[in-house]
Amino acid sequence: MTRVAKVAFALVVVATFSAFFVAQRLKATPSLVLDAKARPLFSPNQDGRKDRARWSFMLKREDQMSVRVVDDDGEVVRTLTDGRQTEAYDRQAFEWDGTTDEGAMAPDGTYRLRLALRRQGRSITIARAVEKDTVPPSPEVLSIGPEDDPGPEVLPRADGAPAAVRLSVPGDNREVEVWRTDVRPAQQVIEPRELPDGDQVQRWEWDATDEEGEPVPAGTYLVVARSRDEAGNVGESVSQLPPAPGYGEGLEGRGGIRVRYLTAQAPHAPVAAGEPMRVAVASANGDFTWSVRRAGQSEVRAEGSGSRSRLVRFEAPGGISGLYVFEARAP
Repeated sequence: MTRVAKVAFALVVVATFSAFFVAQRLKATPSLVLDAKARPLFSPNQDGRKDRARWSFMLKREDQMSVRVVDDDGEVVRTLTDGRQTEAYDRQAFEWDGTTDEGAMAPDGTYRLRLALRRQGRSITIARAVEKDTVPPSPEVLSIGPEDDPGPEVLPRADGAPAAVRLSVPGDNREVEVWRTDVRPAQQVIEPRELPDGDQVQRWEWDATDEEGEPVPAGTYLVVARSRDEAGNVGESVSQLPPAPGYGEGLEGRGGIRVRYLTAQAPHAPVAAGEPMRVAVASANGDFTWSVRRAGQSEVRAEGSGSRSRLVRFEAPGGISGLYVFEARAP
């Protein structure tokens, strides 16, 4: 081996040994940050649940530190403190409301704390990350049966069966409730009822009774599904509660139920005086009475009674042509 070769070989050996020594020294350096903790998810939506990110940790040595929130790319988003004096092994706790130094809301994503330790001349990014998530889950009312009609389910049914509601409810804290929507403001008739844990698609039944088990008044009703995700965001199957559709507007989803206990369907075409008349009457509660009078007058021109669903027959009143009112009543 020539002298040049010997020198080159010696340099490689020395350089390798030095690198090994530096690596061993770095591995042996104790961590300056101890027992770091963080809430893994938060949603700054001002509902009082997980609205702030939280970190806590201890330093092994006293120091003067600055603490900043950085995003997944390492960019500074918010300065939480600058030049705070800390003592060794004192737990330091920090909260962040999700806003930037300019006051704007930071985008959803992953964030960490970066510490600048002035006396030691070091910068440390704490590995414990938090996820900012403001997207709520999207529960849905998939269908209401047992009828397959596109319109609202009608209760009570002739067979006494309740409405069968299929719900898609992602997330946790799953609930279902019922609102009456044909009054202003809308009224909640069934307070939130917890759905069981398990499958995202759930089945729930309603028999048109209120919280006390009493039949609800005739009207239109809306089934609403609600759930909360792990970050604390709440999602509902409608965009607004109480539901308040405008004139002629419908509501999202397939949560409609119509409750009616007594209905009457008269012919649409005019009927000549003395001709037979037929009116279809359905009474969910059983017996009913009926009467016919001229519009604007109190004199009864025909009357009778019936039970359940039946076709009421009578002769159209004679005399002057005009508008007559058929009225059915349930006891």
